[in-house]
Amino acid sequence: MKKLFKFYIDEKNEYNDLFGMITGDTDITNSVNRAAQYAIPLNIAQDKTGTLLKQFLHDKYKTYSQELKQALCFHKSYISKNNKHIYQQLKLAFNHDIPQYSVRLNMQIAGMSDWYGTDISIYAFDYVSKWKENNMLLSLIWETALSQTFIDIRKKYTKKQICDKKVWAISELTAIAIWKKYFSEYDWNSVNVGYPELIKHQTKISKLYETGNGFDTYLDNAVKLFKQIKL
Repeated sequence: MKKLFKFYIDEKNEYNDLFGMITGDTDITNSVNRAAQYAIPLNIAQDKTGTLLKQFLHDKYKTYSQELKQALCFHKSYISKNNKHIYQQLKLAFNHDIPQYSVRLNMQIAGMSDWYGTDISIYAFDYVSKWKENNMLLSLIWETALSQTFIDIRKKYTKKQICDKKVWAISELTAIAIWKKYFSEYDWNSVNVGYPELIKHQTKISKLYETGNGFDTYLDNAVKLFKQIKL
């Protein structure tokens, strides 16, 4: 059986993603919000050149180099022991084969999905948080399910048929439905979707997912529902 996840560390590309998120919104509050979200000093986040951010991240990578190596070893070991179960559950969840995902372990960014491919990322140290391996697995499954749902929707529907914001909403809600159905033994704290504007739709989407006749049919029903919803 193929390995579902390939873990790696990449300081340069984490910086590129982080800088892009901080500067990618014209709203002046964006850098403030991102600084708080990713524990970055505000003066560093507001440096439009990115020089301070690059040095800040490099210093963190240097300071915690051994811890990052340990995190990489842990993730590789965990997946080698649990690959079969996770792969089988995701295959059931999507009703099709799951490609291998490359997973970058981040120093600052909590997690990122991939709208167009299979290169995702998660926080390197989730596995040493309060909920240990369960918290790491939640992040891993969530970003994988998000990405796979993005891909599957865009194989069937164009942006004219359903906009990116609604694809994002469906994908977030699908991820939580998959987590609760196929990974319920790890759902230690009744996890919800987390976005206030989506929580009210969580029950509807979960029911569609539970009663759908295959993942394709579920997606059709979810898209039909969200065409009628304003976000």
